[in-house]
Amino acid sequence: MLVTDGEGTRRLDAQGKVPMTPDVLRVEGLSFRWGNRDVLKDISLSVGRGQLVYLKGPNGSGKSTFLRCVAGLVCPHSGSLYLSGERFKGQNRKQRAQLAFVSDNPAFYDDLTAVEHLRFVLQANRRIHDYAQVELLLERFGLLRSAQQYPSSYSRGMREKLALVIAFALNPRLYLFDEPYAPLDSAASEKLSFEIAQRVAQGASVVLSCHHPIPGLAPDKVLLLREGSIHELDESFLGEHEEAGSTQPQEPRSCRQASG
Repeated sequence: MLVTDGEGTRRLDAQGKVPMTPDVLRVEGLSFRWGNRDVLKDISLSVGRGQLVYLKGPNGSGKSTFLRCVAGLVCPHSGSLYLSGERFKGQNRKQRAQLAFVSDNPAFYDDLTAVEHLRFVLQANRRIHDYAQVELLLERFGLLRSAQQYPSSYSRGMREKLALVIAFALNPRLYLFDEPYAPLDSAASEKLSFEIAQRVAQGASVVLSCHHPIPGLAPDKVLLLREGSIHELDESFLGEHEEAGSTQPQEPRSCRQASG
């Protein structure tokens, strides 16, 4: 049954109610191991529409592995992933277009310029070309003048900015960022925070790993990954942790297992 109101036309369920929008991302019982080491152990969590989530944890705790599992680049040993309520295993092209992943060390083709990378990725993902928006992103991140250069000539910070521009140009429902602020200077960091805040306000969801407090953003959730398990930090601990500006997670006085 369809109903039209001030919010548009929507489909009702059998009880005549508007069904709840599924989480953009849901993780159930995710586990992963390297050899005999359990890197991720039975992780369950959810990320709703328009949520900004920080993923914290010491070096080597498995943050990158977790993000790569969610992006469909690494196959977990057990558990399930869901994108917008549908099971995700990484092979479905339509589902993969719902997310964009920026690793902590972005890779590029040797024979494509920066702007050719953008065109190639947009074509590969069957996205409508909005070159005005692409140019705006390149200009915002200070890459417009060097867009005809090869990424191999870029500094680490410029390569990170190019990867971010590509991700934003795709305009997915879910962004996965692996320590995106690490190579950026303060000006670029502010621009990234502005862009993330805009996307979240428009309904996109963002999961990003980080160590330091991030200027200009207020997360909806902060998750701590340690010894293979993820815990959601409560507000009291978050306030103390952010004020201290610690680069390493301390022993949390109050946290709870993240279960979605």
